[in-house]
Amino acid sequence: MSDADNGPGRERSMITAQLNARHWTRLGFAPDSLIYQADVDFTMDDVKDSLFGSTTDVPVAIQFNVDALISDAAISVVVTSLRQVWITPSGPFGIPTSRPWQRPEWVIEGWVQESRVTPHQAATRIRAHLITGGAPDLDDSCYLQVIEDVTTPRNGFDTI
Repeated sequence: MSDADNGPGRERSMITAQLNARHWTRLGFAPDSLIYQADVDFTMDDVKDSLFGSTTDVPVAIQFNVDALISDAAISVVVTSLRQVWITPSGPFGIPTSRPWQRPEWVIEGWVQESRVTPHQAATRIRAHLITGGAPDLDDSCYLQVIEDVTTPRNGFDTI
């Protein structure tokens, strides 16, 4: 390794990677699974409608566009849980620069509905970080991850 490879830039990048891993773990994301960026095609009201308005006969889904998975294809997700997270903006090296934003960001979980993109696929569960940046509305993009090793409930709903 050359001296250039061991310089402050490499150290900064390693610190940033460690902080990012810590950030994702705190949000509930699995550290060893891929995280995808997705376009958001819904509002927080749509998220609430999916969470509180879905029934086993009529699930209410929200739409994500994930070009990394399938170009120009939307996936429909029925939300099963919603959790607020308070983000403190940070400066260089992840040092907090102020108190948390006035408004929360959100982490949701839900089941991907079968579609033309995923016909006859076993139920897939996802987790997504919905970004607000402290604003009242959602950003145009979010981050999501497939949740591995989960028991598949009947029709995507937990039944007892």
